[in-house]
Amino acid sequence: MIREVITRTDACGGLLVAVVANFVARLAVHGLRRFAREMTWAGIAAVLGVCVWAFVEFRPKTFDELLGTVVVAWIAGCGAALAVAVILAPLAAVWDWWQRTVKEWRAEVAARVAQQRMLEEEWRREAERQAAEAARRKADDEYRRSLPTREQQEAAVRKRYEDRLRLLDAAQLSDVERQAAYERAKQQYLRELDDLLR
Repeated sequence: MIREVITRTDACGGLLVAVVANFVARLAVHGLRRFAREMTWAGIAAVLGVCVWAFVEFRPKTFDELLGTVVVAWIAGCGAALAVAVILAPLAAVWDWWQRTVKEWRAEVAARVAQQRMLEEEWRREAERQAAEAARRKADDEYRRSLPTREQQEAAVRKRYEDRLRLLDAAQLSDVERQAAYERAKQQYLRELDDLLR
């Protein structure tokens, strides 16, 4: 089969096709730099494959057969390089789309997770603030409850006043001293009552 292709290929026409195919393949390699290595290796593999096939199937003996083998191998190499470009470009586009989609999805998930963490942190802070506020209110209430009521404070002031009067009665004072001490105790009592009313 390869012998028929090689023997039917016109050297000048085949060479012209090979030059055009080479030009197109080089343009494709420069245009698709991403696949340049794969296209180059596909072209080399095709050239070597056609040459080996031709030498195994029939051994080219004449110059025309040898030139035909080289031209057909050259055309096959250029065709293989272009075929790789045609096959890989859409696959790479799909792969790039998939990678971009996965990256966007991961970024979206990461943003949602970060937002959820931020909300949870905000809720935790709010709960702590409310707990601290409740603890403060409870402490204030307990403090207020522990304070004596106005009646208890008035009774305490009255008891201190009466205790002072008893001490003064028990003390050995002259009538003038006792009267002055009573007046001072009464003023002290009235001052403490006045402080309670404020």
